[in-house]
Amino acid sequence: MSPFTRRWMINVALALLVAPALALGAGESQTPGAPPLREVEQPAATPRSPAPAVMVRGHVFVGGYFYDTAFGPYPWWPEGYYRSWYVPVFDVRAVLRLKATPDDAAVYVDGFYAGLVGDFDGAFQGLPLPPGGHRLRIYRPGYRAHRQNIYVGVGSTFTLRAALEPIGPGEQSEFPPAPDHVPPPPPGSFRVPAVRWPSSTAAASLDVRAVQTPAGWLDVRVSPSGAAITIDGERWLTSDPERVVVDLAEGTHRVLIVAPGFVPAHVEVEIVDDDYQFVTVNLVPAT
Repeated sequence: MSPFTRRWMINVALALLVAPALALGAGESQTPGAPPLREVEQPAATPRSPAPAVMVRGHVFVGGYFYDTAFGPYPWWPEGYYRSWYVPVFDVRAVLRLKATPDDAAVYVDGFYAGLVGDFDGAFQGLPLPPGGHRLRIYRPGYRAHRQNIYVGVGSTFTLRAALEPIGPGEQSEFPPAPDHVPPPPPGSFRVPAVRWPSSTAAASLDVRAVQTPAGWLDVRVSPSGAAITIDGERWLTSDPERVVVDLAEGTHRVLIVAPGFVPAHVEVEIVDDDYQFVTVNLVPAT
């Protein structure tokens, strides 16, 4: 077992200890007698009936599916399917709520289509996500795509506000990058997102960039609380004002920490394959 896997198992064990005391986890557990996970063959692509993409207690949006954790832990794919990250967990999730316009724009999480903005904008509806770092894209033809990186902690609820800007003459809306392939969960254990938008034709007509499989993880702790965290020029918003955990490709990465009244800090971090790096930054007050 690699050090990376051991660290993840420790983090998940702690998360499982505190999750039952959190509002989103209260009263939730694995359904007694639920059928065990089993390997399934990749089915042929077939149209599915639309389903409301709202938060349902016990579900979590993983790999393009709203998976019911009563059927077993997630991720459901076997260890070794990807080069990194395999620690199965049960009722551990966070919730993302969107306050964005237009409300019929498509929402993509880590490249996977989740539904429309309006599906996740109410007090009793949100997008349930695995805790951790996520790359969010809000897309609608005729508008500039909104990009936002977010980190959500276990049991947290994070609200993102955004307003898409119309594109100018001759410009083209940037379609979100394509995700890595994920095998489907066991039959009957999941729902698919509402398929009102986008159409497969629209997706096929646009250039889609491949997503690089992450090589390792970076865990950044900052002081003072609420300091702005930028990694490789991209700002990360967080439900935890003192922490961000993100997956990164192998190589050198630059971290910038900024807070009003403090001297900015620049840190370079080298990520190698299957690595988990910790960085703690305590900003010095400006004189």
